[in-house]
Amino acid sequence: MKYVLAAICGCFAWIYSVAGVAATVYRLTMIPGQNHVLTVSVNRSDPSAETTLALRGVTSGLVESQVENPVCDGKPLKGQARRGAWLVPAGCRNISWKIALGGVSTDDAAGQRSIALASGHSFLISESTSLPRLEQTSAPEMLLLPPEMSRATFPRARPDGTIALPPKSQAPLFLLIGAKPVAIRASSTVSVRYFIDVPKNLNRVPTIDSVMRGLQWLTDLIRPREAMGFNYVWLGRAASSGSVGGATGGDLLLVNYLRTDTNHSLAADVTRATPFIEATHEISGLYGPQPAWAEESLAMYLGLQALGHANPNDPTSHLLLQHFRAAAHQFPMGLIAVQRQVSHGDGSHYAAFFTKGVAFWAAVNREMQIHGDGSVSTHLKVIWTAKYGHAGRPPSDFGTALGLPETSWKRLKAAYLSG
Repeated sequence: MKYVLAAICGCFAWIYSVAGVAATVYRLTMIPGQNHVLTVSVNRSDPSAETTLALRGVTSGLVESQVENPVCDGKPLKGQARRGAWLVPAGCRNISWKIALGGVSTDDAAGQRSIALASGHSFLISESTSLPRLEQTSAPEMLLLPPEMSRATFPRARPDGTIALPPKSQAPLFLLIGAKPVAIRASSTVSVRYFIDVPKNLNRVPTIDSVMRGLQWLTDLIRPREAMGFNYVWLGRAASSGSVGGATGGDLLLVNYLRTDTNHSLAADVTRATPFIEATHEISGLYGPQPAWAEESLAMYLGLQALGHANPNDPTSHLLLQHFRAAAHQFPMGLIAVQRQVSHGDGSHYAAFFTKGVAFWAAVNREMQIHGDGSVSTHLKVIWTAKYGHAGRPPSDFGTALGLPETSWKRLKAAYLSG
C-alpha cells in the first residue's frame, strides 16, 4: 500500500492508493474536551452522483443508530436514524457526523453499541451502530485513527493508523481502543482472549479454561486448516434486566455477563452458553452468509451442545435445551414466515429463531439418528454451504443431503419451517 499526505481545504487528509484505486477513508477523531463524543468524516472521491450513507444491521430492527447530526458540506443530510440511512446528494463532498458513546453497563451486547469502558480511557467502537458507509464508493474502505488512539487497538491498527473495514457481506467491525486482555489461552488449534469492561469482575464470567474446552469441541467438528482465534469482550448488564445477549464481529465477539447476583437462573445460565453461540457464528462465517433463521437457530443449538462439552458433569446445557424447545409453542408462525418479517425490518418474532429454531434442529437430529446417517454436528458443512432460496428457503434436496427419508423431511418442514 502506498500513501501520501496531502492538504485539502485547510486540513490534512490521508489519500491512499491500492493498484491505482483511491480508497475511501473514514477519519475518526475525538472532540476536544468531550472524551465521550467522537466525530467521523469522509471525503467523497467522486461527488458527481447522489448516493446513500447507510448503517448495516439497523434495517433488521435489532440495533439502533448512534449517528448524530450527519451533515455534508455543512448541510444536514436527509434521512431517518430509525432506518439507518441518509441521502447524500450529488455535489456533496465532505460528510461528517458525531457519535455519543454510551456508558459502561448500559447495554445488551446484542445492541452492538459504541461505548466508553469503565476506565473512561478505553472504548468499544461498533460499525453496526456508529459507522455508516457510502453505498457507491471506491474500494477499499479504511478507518483512520488519530495517533493517540491507534497505538493500542484490537484488532491492531496498521503503522499508518488505519484499519480495513470488512466487506459488507461479512461480519461488522468491532474495535477496542485502549483496552488490554485480562486472560489469554492457546492450543495448537484454538486461541482465546478475554477483554472485560470492569477487570475486577473477571470472576463473574465463565472461566477461560472451560470456554477453551467447549471451543475445542466446536472447532473439532470442522477441523479448520489453521488455528482459530476467539476474542471476547465481556460487557456487564444489570441483573435486573433478566436477559443477556451477544454479537459477532469480524475480530471480536461481544458477550454479556451479569454484574450482580440474581435469582433469574435462566439469564445466568445463558451467560455460560453465549461464548459458544457467538463462536459458532464465527465458524459458520467461514462458509459464507446464511439466512437468519438458519444462522441463529443452529448457533444456539450448537452453542448449547458446546456448553455441555465444556462442563460435562453439569446439567445446565440439557436444561437450557429443554427450556428453549418448550418455548417453541409461543411461535405458531413457521420459521420461513418469521424470516420474511425480519427481512422487511420487523424483528418482533426474532426470538422464534432461538426457540422454535432450536426445537427444529433437535428434531432433525433425532430423525437423523433414527432414520438417517449421523447427526446435525456431522453435517454442518452441508447446512452451512446450502444454497438457500427466496425468503431463506432451504434447497429442495436439503433433506436428502442430510440423509433423511423424504417422509421425515416433509414432516419436519411442515412442523417448523412452513406456515
